[in-house]
Amino acid sequence: MKAGEPDRSRRDAYGNIAVAVGGELNEAKLWERYQKGDERHKRSFHVTEVYFFVKDKKTGELFGSAARFEQSGGWLADSFKEQGGSPRICPRERFDPYEPTIYDTLPQNIFNQLKTSSRKGD
Repeated sequence: MKAGEPDRSRRDAYGNIAVAVGGELNEAKLWERYQKGDERHKRSFHVTEVYFFVKDKKTGELFGSAARFEQSGGWLADSFKEQGGSPRICPRERFDPYEPTIYDTLPQNIFNQLKTSSRKGD
């Protein structure tokens, strides 16, 4: 995106549409062509693998993925948890509004690398 252009994928501290500084990804255009999604796979011992991915809608080519594991502990362990039954997550994520999760940063990591590698060939 160009500097000063409205970035509809983000909001500022007051809830208004953020203004691009310059060089950000235009996520509205990205998601017309690419798919961002997740799949959940149950494993043994109350572990669930959550698989995040970004792929091309037309070709099905996978551009990047990330996984995290959630362990719930079953009904007996859940009844004794201080957190009220929420799963443990690996890798541990900080629940800080300024610290994005793996799922949020995956598109930026993929497309920023593609943008930089295409410039090297110029």
